Amino acid sequence: MPTFAGATSSAHPAPTVHADELEVRIEETLAMLSHVEHAYAQRRMTIDKWTGSERQKERLHAELEKLHQRDRQPLILRLADLHYRLRTVH
Repeated sequence: MPTFAGATSSAHPAPTVHADELEVRIEETLAMLSHVEHAYAQRRMTIDKWTGSERQKERLHAELEKLHQRDRQPLILRLADLHYRLRTVH
């Protein structure tokens, strides 16, 4: 499983950080998530405008949704982790 900056592992506890640093990390992660959402919205529109058959479009939409979830999942997990850590700092 790929790791990303800010990910924590049970083998390596997260270093202590201040609440303001966690808030910055949350904002950065939200910006990344927004970028992913926008990119996939653009791809959906491209498929919708394509002249292929409805069956082909449905197949492409299904494939795109799998990729969307794959790209989105680590960011959602990171947000959950950061939110939990922020709550325990206060």
